[in-house]
Amino acid sequence: MCTCGCAWDGIEAGTVGRYDDMMKIRGNNIWPAAVDDVVFALPELAEYAGRVYFD
Repeated sequence: MCTCGCAWDGIEAGTVGRYDDMMKIRGNNIWPAAVDDVVFALPELAEYAGRVYFD
């Protein structure tokens, strides 16, 4: 559990590291570029920050 009280695993994405690095999360291949595409499809968002947490 997170110190803020969240009980779910989070994902950090964006272009902090290599943009083309694929992450495998719970058996799923996740590309930061794909996360950006989904998040920035929301017109109310201009930027975002995310994190990947591993137990």
